[in-house]
Amino acid sequence: MDQDKYQSDTKLMKGQDHTDEGHSKPLPRKSQNQIYNIQGLVDKALEKQLNYLTKFISQKPTASQILGLDGGNVKKVSPENNIDQHLNELEGDISEDEGSKGLEDVRMSNFAYSQTKISEYISFYFAMLGVGCHIVANEIYAFNNLNDVNKTHIVTMITIGNVSTFFLIMSTIAGYLLYVRWKITKNYYTKMDNVINTGLWKELVFQCMLTFIQMYPSLYGETYLEEYNVNTTSVIFITNDILLCFMIFARFHYLLETILQISFFTDPRSQRVCQIYGADADNLYAIKAIMVNDSWIVVLISTFISLIMFSYQLRLFERFTNSHFIHITSCMWNMFITMTTVGYGDIYAFSHLGRFIAIVAAFWGVFLNSLFILSLTNSLNLNSSEQKAYNLLQRLIQKDTMRKQAVDMLSLAFKIKKIRDRNPNPNINEINQLQRCYKKCSDEFNRIRKSLRNTVDFNADMDSIKMAVDQIDQGISEIRQSIPKAYQHLLFDPKKLSDIETKN
Repeated sequence: MDQDKYQSDTKLMKGQDHTDEGHSKPLPRKSQNQIYNIQGLVDKALEKQLNYLTKFISQKPTASQILGLDGGNVKKVSPENNIDQHLNELEGDISEDEGSKGLEDVRMSNFAYSQTKISEYISFYFAMLGVGCHIVANEIYAFNNLNDVNKTHIVTMITIGNVSTFFLIMSTIAGYLLYVRWKITKNYYTKMDNVINTGLWKELVFQCMLTFIQMYPSLYGETYLEEYNVNTTSVIFITNDILLCFMIFARFHYLLETILQISFFTDPRSQRVCQIYGADADNLYAIKAIMVNDSWIVVLISTFISLIMFSYQLRLFERFTNSHFIHITSCMWNMFITMTTVGYGDIYAFSHLGRFIAIVAAFWGVFLNSLFILSLTNSLNLNSSEQKAYNLLQRLIQKDTMRKQAVDMLSLAFKIKKIRDRNPNPNINEINQLQRCYKKCSDEFNRIRKSLRNTVDFNADMDSIKMAVDQIDQGISEIRQSIPKAYQHLLFDPKKLSDIETKN
């Protein structure tokens, strides 16, 4: 029905009578003019309505509304909340419109995204709870477990960590389900899509497998022997220490994702803006955007978290081989000089896993050092206002240099003329030396003039182009006014002008 109506409206706008579908005849010119006038009235009405909506959104609330005294309703309203409320109402009207069923339902997508974000926070909580419980159990086992006096406490903490891992897996699965639901509300997926047919089950299975890397109560008291010097030195290590080390690696991404979820660049409004320009407001986009605005924050937070994580992992293996690594500060010092690729060599790792952690920290430190250099470069770059001021100062300096070169050229020319007027047979060497100096000053003057001419200033170029267009327009208008009225019709009818030329 809507399609028939659309076709009939199209025929009407083209000036065809659709009373008889088989024989369509054009309407008279008068009817066509009436139709075009009606269309113009409709366009004017729509324009007025859009202007009214724009003014309605941009208008500021009155003093009574801000103080909450409008109509006796005690309600405080700020200008920002008023504008956001009107925007949300307009978005809701658009989403509820029957003619926009193919568009995104803003309210439903915002609600689904908030559920996805809550699932991320819950996963982060259970992930960090498991890591914390296992770290406490590891410390008790290493320093306060003589003759297994605290075995019950250690097994209890490991069990709590394992239970939190089970809830972590459940929250991860729920997070993927909510993510698919959110994509359906944004019309990225259809209602028939799920975790299986979208291919997200591969990421889900891999992430669940990573969560199983943890300490286990059944491995209590299990150790292994490592020889870091052939046939001379061997050290007994705890098996659960290896699992705890890789557990910290496997659950680090939960911390990163939670930090990025707090940023402005991953909220629903950023999602809609990025969708307009064909981009995806994912975690990588948030990192890039934060690096543009607050690069120092990214570098400092990344360095601090990495330093603590690598230091504790190094301490897990090196505290049994070197007494210096019992204190976390010594481990932090070793990791700092390793990540900065300084490497003093005062203390170093002996165990195989300790050296593996040092290698990983060295490679990660190279990345952090590059971020530090990038942040320093961004902080030293000029912004747009400073760049314009710098360009203007450079032009002023070049003009001063040109002025000095011009003074030198005049003084040299005056000296040459004075020597020739004073002596009819001047010294050729002295004249040649002055001419070489004059040529050098002249070349420098021309070079500076060319560079000054090539200095690009966008606003100055636009102003000059605008002035040139105005001058051309003024010249054309003067030419038209100077032509007699009898020949003005020739400007608009080139055939008549060619006929006159052929007659002549």
